[in-house]
Amino acid sequence: MPARPNRIPQSLYLDLLAIPYVEHGRTLEGMDCVGLFMEIQRRLGRHLPVYESDPTILADSLIAWERVETPEAGDGVLLFSSDPPWHLATVIGPNEMIHGKEGAGMVVERFDTPAHRRCIEGFYRWKSQVPAPSV
Repeated sequence: MPARPNRIPQSLYLDLLAIPYVEHGRTLEGMDCVGLFMEIQRRLGRHLPVYESDPTILADSLIAWERVETPEAGDGVLLFSSDPPWHLATVIGPNEMIHGKEGAGMVVERFDTPAHRRCIEGFYRWKSQVPAPSV
């Protein structure tokens, strides 16, 4: 099995930083944490089912994801939050994540800060292709 890259190239996500935060947003016109996660996974070649609003996307997709102790580029970060109760981000490099943040838009932040470390529920790695939803 080939080694996983340690960092997602900026060219894969840089344009997403200009997108405004829109609750339940799933387009390039505006997105929330789940929409951003889904778009990055799509750009990585992982076509996930459409999740309208629930950031427990990982819990609903246990077939395709496995919990890991050491995160790598492209892994999901599931965090506890107050409203909604879950928050989702994507690992883009060592100790860095990209996520949608109400009031700030799409942001890159370190997840090894005390504020983020205490909120991390876990890291999850893609392990299989989820069948495309039937139309």
